[in-house]
Amino acid sequence: MSLREQILNSEDTITELVDIPEWGVTVAVKGMTIAQQQQFTKSVRKRTGSKTSFQLDDDKFVIQLLIRSAFDPDTDKPVFEQADASALAGKSTKAVGRISTVALRLSGFSDDDEVEDDLKGTASDDTS
Repeated sequence: MSLREQILNSEDTITELVDIPEWGVTVAVKGMTIAQQQQFTKSVRKRTGSKTSFQLDDDKFVIQLLIRSAFDPDTDKPVFEQADASALAGKSTKAVGRISTVALRLSGFSDDDEVEDDLKGTASDDTS
């Protein structure tokens, strides 16, 4: 097998089990592929005037990360869907932060200190 074939045929997305005591469950958190990360990035940006100027939409970021990264460890199916976005907005940032922190790391976002700091700031503001 050539190096190219070995790379293209490897299963390299990482899954990590995360206990969420606030919900009494364990969630499988999966890192995103490049294609999934590009779709995620498109879903959490908003236009800031010109056709080519965008910024991160803080209102969507954590919810979209949760929807795209949380999986049922027994079925390997996504836990949430887009229709759950409003309901998820009412969940504890501490619980959601457990998933989001792992999802950011597994998807390669953890090198972006601004995104990670913003997320940590959001999670630490919750007292529930």
